[in-house]
Amino acid sequence: MSSLHQDNLKHKDIPVMMYHRVVEKELLNSRYNIFVTQALLERQIKSFLADGYQLVTFKDLKNKAIEKPMVLTFDDGYLDNYQNLFPLLKKYNIKAVIFVLTDSLYNHWDVLRGEIKAELMSNGQLLELSNSGLVEIASHGMTHQQLPTLNYNDLKIELKQSKQKIEEIIHDEVVSFSYPWGMYGEREKQAVKDAGYLFGIATGDGGVYFKDDLFAIARVNMNATPLWTRLLRRLKWELTRKL
Repeated sequence: MSSLHQDNLKHKDIPVMMYHRVVEKELLNSRYNIFVTQALLERQIKSFLADGYQLVTFKDLKNKAIEKPMVLTFDDGYLDNYQNLFPLLKKYNIKAVIFVLTDSLYNHWDVLRGEIKAELMSNGQLLELSNSGLVEIASHGMTHQQLPTLNYNDLKIELKQSKQKIEEIIHDEVVSFSYPWGMYGEREKQAVKDAGYLFGIATGDGGVYFKDDLFAIARVNMNATPLWTRLLRRLKWELTRKL
C-alpha cells in the first residue's frame, strides 16, 4: 500500500460494522448477545445499499480508492457465517471480512465464558470463502487472549503464527488483525504492524469512522437489538453534516 493511499485512507470516513454469529432465529439464552438473525442482517444490508454504500474488504481498501465504502466484519469464524452470511453475500454481490482464531484448543473462548456453544468453520470452508472473492479471511489471533497481558515474545508468536497459519489455509495474504476483546495499547499496535499486518481493528463503541491510525480502527457493534436503527440514523446524520 503506497504511503499516499495510506494517508488518504486515514482521513476517509469509512464505517466499519462488527458482527459475530448469523443465526436463523434469535438466541434467547445468549449471554453476550453476539448474534444477528439472517433476516435482520439482510434488512441492514438493504439499508446500507440503499444509502449508496459499497460493502468491501480491507484488502479492497488497500488496493484501490472506493467512493463510499463500508466494511462488514464478523469475529471468530462461526459455521453459521458460512451457512447464513455467505448466501447473502452471493445474493447481493457484496463482501465481508471474517476474523478467525487458529488454535483449536482455545477457539471456543465463548463456551469457556458461558456463551452458547457454536461450531466453527473448517479449513476447507475458509478456503472456499476466500476463493469466492467475496470474503477476506483475517486474523483474530491464536487463543483469543487479552494481548496486553502477554509478554512481548508471546505477543509476537500470537500475531505471527496466526497470520502464517491462515495464509497456509487460504493460500493468500492476511492483512488485517482484530484485537481480541478490543484490548490493545501502543505496544500491541506496533507489534501488529511489525508482524506484517496493514490494519488493526478494535471492537465497538469507539466511533463509526477510521481515525488517523489504521491500527486502531473502531467498529460499530451491530447486535440483534433495536440499537442498530439508531446507529444508522447517527451514521446518516454525521455524513450529511459533513456535506
